[in-house]
Amino acid sequence: MSSTTSTSSRKKLSHRPLALSSNHWVENGEAPIFTSSFGSAAHSAPRRQPPTLNDITFGDISSMDDSMPVFRQPGSTERALAALSQAKYERMERRRAMILLGVLLLVAVAMHATSNATSKYSNSSSQASKVDNDSRWNFRNKDPSSSEQTSSTQLAEPPDPASASGAQSSPEAEEDPVLAAFQSLEDSSTPSLKNDIPVFWHIPRCAGALMKHITGTCLGLTLSSEEGVRDGHQHDETLKVFTYYGVKYVNVDTTSITGIERARELGLASSEIVPVVFSSYLHLAVSLFDDAHKGRTFTMLRHPVDRSVSMYYYLQKADPSMANVPLIDYARGQGIENNWMVRYLVNQIDGDIDRTALDLAKMILKRKFVIGFLEHKEESIKRFQTYFGWEFPQDDEALAEKQSFCISSILKDGINVNTDGYDVPKKGSQEYSLIAHQNQFDIKLYDYAKEIFEEQSKSYGSKEWKKAEKAKKKASGN
Repeated sequence: MSSTTSTSSRKKLSHRPLALSSNHWVENGEAPIFTSSFGSAAHSAPRRQPPTLNDITFGDISSMDDSMPVFRQPGSTERALAALSQAKYERMERRRAMILLGVLLLVAVAMHATSNATSKYSNSSSQASKVDNDSRWNFRNKDPSSSEQTSSTQLAEPPDPASASGAQSSPEAEEDPVLAAFQSLEDSSTPSLKNDIPVFWHIPRCAGALMKHITGTCLGLTLSSEEGVRDGHQHDETLKVFTYYGVKYVNVDTTSITGIERARELGLASSEIVPVVFSSYLHLAVSLFDDAHKGRTFTMLRHPVDRSVSMYYYLQKADPSMANVPLIDYARGQGIENNWMVRYLVNQIDGDIDRTALDLAKMILKRKFVIGFLEHKEESIKRFQTYFGWEFPQDDEALAEKQSFCISSILKDGINVNTDGYDVPKKGSQEYSLIAHQNQFDIKLYDYAKEIFEEQSKSYGSKEWKKAEKAKKKASGN
């Protein structure tokens, strides 16, 4: 009986829930179970108790299995959300920047198209007004209201043979007062005639003295320059030729404004004297000629930055006010010239100039000039000789040799050269950049003149030049 009771008691005890510590359940890999604290006969369904830090045994992370819980560091969720928010903000900013850039690009294109459509009318009106109002530079007295600026596409076209003959003025010349002034000059594409008067457009610091010595001393030609009015010849009532230091001069000065007006009054072009006219005032010098007595222009070019630096060192000696001016101040505008070549070609000495003036200058240079370069002096002189018929005499070997030696000596030793020497600022320096900015249109014109020089090689280039150019093209594989 006692054994039976004992057995029954053990069976009842086995059905009682055992209150074990939480460590027991952790050690056996089980989750702790708890029951309702109320003494109801029907127990509620067991629930798993979430583990706490006290229920976890921390140790080596590498020894933890996949079933063990993993805890993040404090604030990791906030940092992750902040990173996502920042990335989203950056994407939105990039998107807005791209949209804004696109809008600005469209606006710029629209403004450029609008300005191109209207600039040729406004620029033409202002330029024509400037030419007509400035009596110092206007000789044709064209009505500005009838002038219309030629487009850059038209300016790049080759010259019209009909206008080159000089029989009739071209429609372009009739519409533009600047072009009309050049109708008394023959086009460079036409052959030179015996009575055509050579006109050397003297760009300051571009071999003016050298050209005077070669044409006057070496080739024995009559010159029209500042020497023509020395010893009181400016008071002569008629034209005549005199000799000074072995060089023949006509008694007028075409390098000054008053001298050109006097030469026109005395009828220099219609006289039997055919001098080489030297002048920097191109539009004034052109007024000397007419349809019956044409002029032919040629010039020597130099890189605008080199020319400006040469002018600076010349002014340091010639102008006391420039003696102590640093090159950097000169480059900033204290005494420096602004796009000298373009301004004197289009007769717009003052005020602002734009791309329209540059296009017009290109057209004038291409149609009316035989081009020479200071860096190719020997080749340039040969081209001038070919163009104007100044070749060495074939029937007088001694004279031909004398002239050739004279030219070679002058080209070697130079004339009016700065013997002290100076350094041209290097490209990329502040001085170079400032000077280039003051001459940005002249630099573009200079680069275009190189193309003209190559084109004119076919007609006036020397055999040596053509041979050298052919060898260069062969070496480059073109």
